[in-house]
Amino acid sequence: MDHVRLGIEEVGFGPKRLEFHFSLPDDRKQYLKDIVLSIVTKPGPNFNGAGADNVRFYIDGHDLTDAIIAEIKDLIDSWDQTVARQSYRAAMSRWLKFADALGAGEYGTALQPEHDRANVLGQVTPLSSLVTRIGDDRHGWSGHLHILNFVDQFGLPADISLGSVLRRYNSSSGQPPLTAVTVKQLTISSGPSPSFDPAFSAHPAAPRGAVLMRFEMIYHDPLEDEIKALREQFEQLRDRIDQQLALIAQAVSSGGPIQRRLNSVEQQVTAARQLVEKAGRDVISQEQHMTTLEHTLTEIKNTVQGL
Repeated sequence: MDHVRLGIEEVGFGPKRLEFHFSLPDDRKQYLKDIVLSIVTKPGPNFNGAGADNVRFYIDGHDLTDAIIAEIKDLIDSWDQTVARQSYRAAMSRWLKFADALGAGEYGTALQPEHDRANVLGQVTPLSSLVTRIGDDRHGWSGHLHILNFVDQFGLPADISLGSVLRRYNSSSGQPPLTAVTVKQLTISSGPSPSFDPAFSAHPAAPRGAVLMRFEMIYHDPLEDEIKALREQFEQLRDRIDQQLALIAQAVSSGGPIQRRLNSVEQQVTAARQLVEKAGRDVISQEQHMTTLEHTLTEIKNTVQGL
């Protein structure tokens, strides 16, 4: 059985917090099979106007955002669309109930347009078309109605495979392939990364919002290899035993060599018994003959004596 390590990280962007770097573990990398990741966008610490927008993901400096978005789209397409749409509408309704309690002043904008926008978003088909960015300020005030804000509330699978992301990226990058075993660093930024993206500009950079990430690092259990080897040895031994038993069964079957030999011995015993029985009969016959001769001789003797 695979080993799984869980990790949860939440990052909040701000004026001096444009990006965050995470070192991917090196220990037992040779056994690493995949990293499964779920991404949920959230408002930042400063609530008013602080929804996440255009969050970018980099692996060892390579921008994998488009590949991640494509994987998220495939994930959403795999859901039961009726269930997902109902869950999305329910989640937006809960959010807007909270927004109504805050009021327009605290929330940051008039609330009726938010309700109207939620109605429109809840009708979009397919739902995956809502994901063109990770965090999107075009979906409700400051992006607070974006579907990725709510995916952890749907009760549906919300994880994507980093291995699948890397394969998708590698297929179109034209560069040496990246693998989950070789990558060392994950970078998350609000907008283009100041460290890796030539499109970055400090003005008008406006990092905002937050991202909650849940990691599952899946490791192959090396004991499985030993167990597999033992199982194969037992299966080979079982096969050899089965083969030997089959040979024995064949040998003792009616047409097998052992049974044929037993039949031959039985025939020889029967023949010997018949010979013994014949010899016995011959002896009895001889005894009877001798008795007859003895009687004849006695009669001759008596006749002679009577002369």
